[in-house]
Amino acid sequence: MRTVRIAALMAAIALIGPPPAAAWGYVGHRLIMSRAIELLPAGLKTFFTANRGEIVARAIDPDLWRAAGWEDDPHHYLNFGVREFGEYPFTALPHEYGAAVEKFGMAALKRDGLLPWRLAEEFGNLRRAFEALKRSATAAPDVILFAPVMGHYIQDAHQPLHATNNYDGQLTGNSGVHARFERDLIERFQSRLVLKPARARALTNPREAGFDALLSSYRLVAAVLKADSEASGGRNTYDDAYYEKFFTRTKAVLEERLADAITVTAGLIIGAWEQAGRPAAGNSEFGIPNSEFVRSFQNSEFFSRDHLSASDRSGAVRVVLGTSRRGVVDCAPRRMDEAPAAPARRTLAQRRSRRPAQ
Repeated sequence: MRTVRIAALMAAIALIGPPPAAAWGYVGHRLIMSRAIELLPAGLKTFFTANRGEIVARAIDPDLWRAAGWEDDPHHYLNFGVREFGEYPFTALPHEYGAAVEKFGMAALKRDGLLPWRLAEEFGNLRRAFEALKRSATAAPDVILFAPVMGHYIQDAHQPLHATNNYDGQLTGNSGVHARFERDLIERFQSRLVLKPARARALTNPREAGFDALLSSYRLVAAVLKADSEASGGRNTYDDAYYEKFFTRTKAVLEERLADAITVTAGLIIGAWEQAGRPAAGNSEFGIPNSEFVRSFQNSEFFSRDHLSASDRSGAVRVVLGTSRRGVVDCAPRRMDEAPAAPARRTLAQRRSRRPAQ
């Protein structure tokens, strides 16, 4: 019966249209995560290499949560450029989460983005998973899940259009540029990208790593928008000629941001591992229940809230999230600070939240 339900869900998924834009798209996130593994020290690299398939596949999990209806959208960006944050480098926005909430209110932060604080939360989850690994190898599936989940958010921070309130060019006549830049260019021209990531070093302040990446990304927004305008020539036709021109004009930006994302992703994984006392990870491959179905799901078209029933969505979320040794791993929004409390184990119904605002 369970196999029949999964088959029916996969059939529904296959009929659904393309996914909403997500930083770097499926191909980009997986590329960054795979290359980041190569930068890990020997004590980690063997374990991550043994579990490369699962780790790379789960680099897009946070985007699947968004499509499933979780309120995860604000965790993927920070809208620099809004009046409230002032001028670059936006010192009007406190980096300390409590101070930012006190100054602007939770509604405003959800509107303009929570990426650095979400990154810090998932860094804490990964660190605790490494700490648990010192006590038992059964914690390995948690490491396999939280490493790519944390990596996803810092990778988003390296995408220029995730660091601006003009995130889709809607304020400058560049509508639709978000997906054209982050997804289409990589899918079309991945073989022509030359990525030279720097050597990774341990990063132990994820919040500031997030802010640093976002500020660097913001400085490249104008260049991406200019390249889009020049490539389109005022037309609304995005054909092969347009993409060739757009890629030529943005190749250096793509290579810089992707290479930096690879290095920083690896650096944060190393930082969490070192803070946990450098536990021995071993070289065993650990499966996460339903992982084969998850890979099939991730390689299919995105499912949509408007195309699946509530029960189908619930089942899909349960499968996509994966399970740890303690049951469904809770990655839903909780506290947002540098050292979140240990995650409470809640039911799926308790963890479901409002739809994304954007």
